[in-house]
Amino acid sequence: MQELSRTSHPPSGLFVVSSGLLSGIGKGVITASIAHCLGGGRTTTVAKFDPYLNLHAGRLSPDEHGEVYVLADGTEVDLDFGTYERLVPDLVVRKHHALTGGRLFLDVIQRTITEYYGGDTVTLQHVRAEFRQRLAAWQAESTYVVLEIGGTVHDAEAAVVYQCLSDIPHYHIHIVPDIPGFHGEAKTRPIQLSVDHLKQAYQLRPDLVIVRGAPLSEDMRAQWSAKIGYPVLRVPKLPDRRQVASWLQRFWPSECRSASIIRNAPILPIPVVVPPSPTQPPFRIWLAGKYLQATDAYVSLKSAVEAAAAELHRSVVWETSGEHADHILIPGGFGVRGFNDKINAVRLALARGVPTLGICLGMQAMVVEGFRRHRNDESITSAEFVVEDNTIPVVVRDLIYLKLGAITTHADSQSVPPIAARIYASSSYRITERYRHRFGCPQIPPDWIGITTNTHYIWIEHTSHPWMVGVQFHPEFHATPHPLFRDWLIGLRPMTR
Repeated sequence: MQELSRTSHPPSGLFVVSSGLLSGIGKGVITASIAHCLGGGRTTTVAKFDPYLNLHAGRLSPDEHGEVYVLADGTEVDLDFGTYERLVPDLVVRKHHALTGGRLFLDVIQRTITEYYGGDTVTLQHVRAEFRQRLAAWQAESTYVVLEIGGTVHDAEAAVVYQCLSDIPHYHIHIVPDIPGFHGEAKTRPIQLSVDHLKQAYQLRPDLVIVRGAPLSEDMRAQWSAKIGYPVLRVPKLPDRRQVASWLQRFWPSECRSASIIRNAPILPIPVVVPPSPTQPPFRIWLAGKYLQATDAYVSLKSAVEAAAAELHRSVVWETSGEHADHILIPGGFGVRGFNDKINAVRLALARGVPTLGICLGMQAMVVEGFRRHRNDESITSAEFVVEDNTIPVVVRDLIYLKLGAITTHADSQSVPPIAARIYASSSYRITERYRHRFGCPQIPPDWIGITTNTHYIWIEHTSHPWMVGVQFHPEFHATPHPLFRDWLIGLRPMTR
């Protein structure tokens, strides 16, 4: 247990969260929960370094990397930033809080072009210096910084950042999965190998090792800490991710150097999770998307829907088709693959009359199918799918540029459609939403009404369907559930205004 009493230099207010053995084990939730423990966005900056060499998350495949989240300033970032915004109160994240390996190296290369380094031979030392500048900027913003490092400690692309941290005072929180033995018994050897790699490769010693698994008794926790050489805390999967922060605050080991900071912070209330009413059936929802095999491809969308359902004391069952669904959700996306499935979802929604919400490309599918019916022309499509063929009729036009981030539209109170009026009356029809699209609908079919900007529609409602709405923006990119989801789940037929 010699490592437990190690003090080294007095740490700053920097917490670094890494993982070993596996990624995708809830590192973003732990990062956000630590930030919550430290006082939320009023006192804490949250940042993330992703080691991959892409410049940003905007061009990563959802099949491989999960959804692309969009910040208010228009930055396309990793899905963990959605977790930060949902779990950390008063948090503001901007472009400079998201850093990738590609961005870090490109910034150094661009400095060589402008002769910033003079005649120096540029090496990894300059890359490390660039990262230290980024870190210093984050630390200048707040009392505390919680930095998540994506991937695992074994990723070669992350080595340059871990090398920097070896001589920067900080509290290192290392997260590992609970790996049982063949007969189900607990095994600590994989965890030891992970923390040994931190020490041997980078001279880093965790202040706390968090194991994702069932909680341990205090005696067992002490035994694990003795075997591993560092304080250990097992964090279980709780009923609600909002409860993780209060769990950490209550059980953070006293032998950690950071214990006084976490334990002396204002006591966080434990969020009360109200179970679904046993007398109410679950909402059966068909998500008509093309990335359904990827667990994280629609994580913000599912989180928003499930949170809205919880407000109504009901649960959600995600259906694999629309046959037994009582609600249809048609999400966004790019490219022609899967567009016909969205068209079929629109047709099913019109035939069955179930509450249906189309988002981004989902709204465009509603417009395309509406004009196909109105003009009796199955060739009508979007300009996104037409290559050098002026004979194909298009009703979704290229806006020339990618529209990103939070944009405000002031709607005319006299012409706002009835469902939109329910949502935005309290804001005097000032509509501020986050967008991520390049194509838009300058016109809509006769049986639809909507809200338009100077160039395209951002909201449409079917005039004879019980509840059918399309929106060009992304209501799932909100810290709290957008009221649109609740209205959709309730599915009340709008009153004529």
